[in-house]
Amino acid sequence: MRVRNAAVKEIKRKYLLPDPLNWHTHPEHQRRALAAVFREVGFVGHVLVRPAPGQRNRWILIDGHERIGHFGPDEMVPCCVLDVDEAEARKLLRSYDPLGYLAGIDRAALDQLCGEAAFDDAELETLVTRGLDAIAAAGGETTDPPISEAIEFGSPPDEVSATFGQMQEIYAKRKKGNANVAAQRDTERYLVIVFGDRTSKEDWLKAQGLPADERYLPIASLEIRVIDAQPLPHKSAPASKSGATG
Repeated sequence: MRVRNAAVKEIKRKYLLPDPLNWHTHPEHQRRALAAVFREVGFVGHVLVRPAPGQRNRWILIDGHERIGHFGPDEMVPCCVLDVDEAEARKLLRSYDPLGYLAGIDRAALDQLCGEAAFDDAELETLVTRGLDAIAAAGGETTDPPISEAIEFGSPPDEVSATFGQMQEIYAKRKKGNANVAAQRDTERYLVIVFGDRTSKEDWLKAQGLPADERYLPIASLEIRVIDAQPLPHKSAPASKSGATG
């Protein structure tokens, strides 16, 4: 294994130069989150740098472009100086973070960690949780066991199949009828059967060989007889304003 760390040293922030091909952008909410971490925990680790070719006492960043922004120009930044050339540095710049995203996720351990290591800053807690969710959604493998094994269902009872077939026919007729009605700007009409109680309804449906929760019936299965016709009460048309007196 080749170890490419040449030195660990502290360097003033003003001597650290960004790599022009750094592909990360750093929105304001990320900056606020980093600032909150630094307040609660502090800066840990090192930023990665390499010597700037042809420039004395200048170093080009490989990793840590946003973190150094939280230091003052003359503050000392902990750095790990790498012994790599420009081509190697660009490979690291391209792959350093993406390779970390390929790690799998142990959901049980992560959930326990989140429960035991909540941040005091509410916005930071929300942003860290959102970041973890984004990593999981990006395709991180999980060690969670499958929720359940596949369940095979048998064929439905004959009466269910028959009812389903009737409902499919009703649906097709309604769809065709609705198209005609819509063209005439009319409305669909229903016959509502009202039972005195749930038991009466279930007994009637059972007598028809239908499920207790049936809601729609094919019209051909019903015979409607008028037992005692009562005339509707007559409603007088309202008097027009022109003919009103008072």
